[in-house]
Amino acid sequence: MIKDLVIQAKNFSYHCFEYIELEELHPLLIIDEKEYLLFVQPEKHRLNLYWGADSSRAVGEGLTKVITHPVIQAEKPKPLYIEFVPCEFPAVFEEAGFVIDSEFCDYWLTNLPQIHFAEPDNKIRRMEENEYSQVGAITRKCREFSRGFHGETDEYVKEWFNTENSQILIAEVDDKVVGACFMNLYGFDSLNGPIAWLRELAVDPDYQSKGIGRALAITGLKWGQGMQAQKSFLSCDVENYRASRLYETLGYQKKAGRGQINMLKTW
Repeated sequence: MIKDLVIQAKNFSYHCFEYIELEELHPLLIIDEKEYLLFVQPEKHRLNLYWGADSSRAVGEGLTKVITHPVIQAEKPKPLYIEFVPCEFPAVFEEAGFVIDSEFCDYWLTNLPQIHFAEPDNKIRRMEENEYSQVGAITRKCREFSRGFHGETDEYVKEWFNTENSQILIAEVDDKVVGACFMNLYGFDSLNGPIAWLRELAVDPDYQSKGIGRALAITGLKWGQGMQAQKSFLSCDVENYRASRLYETLGYQKKAGRGQINMLKTW
């Protein structure tokens, strides 16, 4: 049933299902009409709203039904969260009480093999299996440093560590883990070769502004070079100015236009 719903949603002119995994979907509410499809996924601290529609007007109609539905009213005060709002649509969601929670823009480094990175001064190494909790704790200490970032669970760190073509690098100061960089390699079938994805960079707030984030990013990019990556990609919130400046000094360039708009409705 869920697979059929997602296929249906993807047939609309607009939808938010580009990167959704089917096994993650267990809807609390489904509203299925000719011009739109919306359903709500319960999470621990919020409700995720997924949708497909042919127009902003149709989305607005669907939002009204979702917000006023008894099932959703009973879930208060959990907020409603939605990702991948098209740049033409924020006003429609704002009319329903949503605000922009974050906006992630894509950054690309297109000539990775040609860049020479000096060896960083900080001690950077691969994470070991017994360090899930230390790395998870560092990411959670960085929650809200960037809009939309809430830190990672220890289980997520373990899953990423064990994912094929992924790598977690950590920074140490006086034998203490103080930072982490999550990397992944994808796009093996691309004509331009594989891509090194810098998924996440987190440094303990007590150790920031010491060059540790830069050292982690450089080591991650050197890992990508060693894996024959031709490009590197990352996503950064438009209001995370410190991070965007760092990435630009490493050679990343921001993609033109608006990025991934994520919106939130609180009660």
